[in-house]
Amino acid sequence: MKNNSIILMLLLAFSPASHATNSDAGQYVTSFYKWYIKEAAELKNPLVQPELKKYVTDESYKQLMKAYKADEIDVDYFIKVQDFDDQDWLKNIAADKVITDPVCTQVYMTFGKINPKHVVDCLVKEGNTWKIKSVTDIE
Repeated sequence: MKNNSIILMLLLAFSPASHATNSDAGQYVTSFYKWYIKEAAELKNPLVQPELKKYVTDESYKQLMKAYKADEIDVDYFIKVQDFDDQDWLKNIAADKVITDPVCTQVYMTFGKINPKHVVDCLVKEGNTWKIKSVTDIE
């Protein structure tokens, strides 16, 4: 019986549905960053745009807004820099790798080619929608 459980777990881990979910997560985060970086490049503050809420978990959004209103954000929460080459970054946004663990689906992102920046987005599902729970700088 134990061997059957292991086989079932392996089949689920390598099933097409599992990979489709990972692909969806990567596409979702890429879509978010295309919007986010475009807003920032146009000198619009993406943190105050209503669209942000559709990409971020409710709890993370509340915490982020609290920190923003208290002026406690020194470096951009999502891209982890203060300045960037918007032309390079807008053309070069890539989801490099997607890993699912019991806590979240981690999407490894790269922005730019000239001076690339790397972050990892932790995604969870709220209902049937991917949402960003947190972002980590990996440099």
